[in-house]
Amino acid sequence: MNIKEFEFMCPNKIIFTHHLADSLRSAKAYLKVSKAFVVTDPGLAVLDNYKFFKQAMQEAEFDFVECAKAELNPDDISMDKVAAEMPSDIDVVIGFGGGSTLDTAKASAIIATNGGKVRDYFGVNLVPNAPLPTIAIPTTAGSGADITKFLAIVDSEKHTKSQIMDDKAAPTISVIYPENLLNTPKHLIPAVGFDSLTHAVEGYINAKANVITETLSIRAFELMSRNLVKFYNDNTDLNAASALLLATSLGCIACTSIGTGDAHCIARSVGGLYHNIHHGTALAISLPHVLNFNLEGSKTKLAELARVMGLDVAGKSELEAAKMLVLAVQQIRDDLGMPRSYKELGMNLDSLDELAEASKYKSEHGSSAGAPPRKATIEEYKKLITDAYNGVEIEY
Repeated sequence: MNIKEFEFMCPNKIIFTHHLADSLRSAKAYLKVSKAFVVTDPGLAVLDNYKFFKQAMQEAEFDFVECAKAELNPDDISMDKVAAEMPSDIDVVIGFGGGSTLDTAKASAIIATNGGKVRDYFGVNLVPNAPLPTIAIPTTAGSGADITKFLAIVDSEKHTKSQIMDDKAAPTISVIYPENLLNTPKHLIPAVGFDSLTHAVEGYINAKANVITETLSIRAFELMSRNLVKFYNDNTDLNAASALLLATSLGCIACTSIGTGDAHCIARSVGGLYHNIHHGTALAISLPHVLNFNLEGSKTKLAELARVMGLDVAGKSELEAAKMLVLAVQQIRDDLGMPRSYKELGMNLDSLDELAEASKYKSEHGSSAGAPPRKATIEEYKKLITDAYNGVEIEY
């Protein structure tokens, strides 16, 4: 085995807990802070798990002010509006919610110490000063925004998905409280879960993968692939909820270091033009096609994923097992009742050239630069996007 050179950093303190108040008290003491700016979204703000969070903050004697204005699939302008509401005496930001909310909280922490507008920091390592400390409390198992140094933001001028990618932007502490997932409305589980599943797959077959990221990604895939449909069918299963949140964290620790592949490049391009299409839904449509595209060059790793997923690969060749994995991922999408095509979500092929160009650009710049295991041409991106648009079913 030839182990290549690599660098790896995990900047977060991770707290996995069933006792939220105790963990908030611990986080407050660890950071030596006193007053939090709590960012959430208006829908979550009226739910019981947010009310329980506020009770836990009070039990922890953690002073806070609230801003329940985070938006789904936010652009830079909406993030600027949230950041503008932060009082001057805040010394820590807490994000409570899904990926969009957590990224909005991270943006507020950046603006608090750097000023300006969110779009000023689009790009790689352009944040001059360390943001305020950030505590991220995920309520979905998918985005990994409680771990990553990336912020996914719709560029309000270019109408595409942009990123802030900066080592300083990762949350200081991630508090993983699996009870947050219990009784999640069934329709909210598939898209965020598929996001996490894709992180695990693309982390494992990644061209920049190393021994640490491979170890994290394959365990993340095992946990997610064996528990996502299970939790979808029983949203009171605490063990499955725990597995999904931990899988999300493991997969995103890996992808924070090495980036993601072409399923993400395509999904981010689609989401940038069609804001109504959830990122995880876009991934569920693109991932089977991308895995099929990478079948030959990644068959050894795809076969290994088939094994850890629990598929019966005894007596199968690597290629046969890899094909089983592609079909199994496609089946997970179907078992979750997710769309098969971009067409049914309102996308049209008038934007095909723009989407292909954007996808290729994302594969060569930013977090995904050099990550796809097989380099695609513009024409190959057009074919992948067209097949995903038409919902072509993969068969062998």
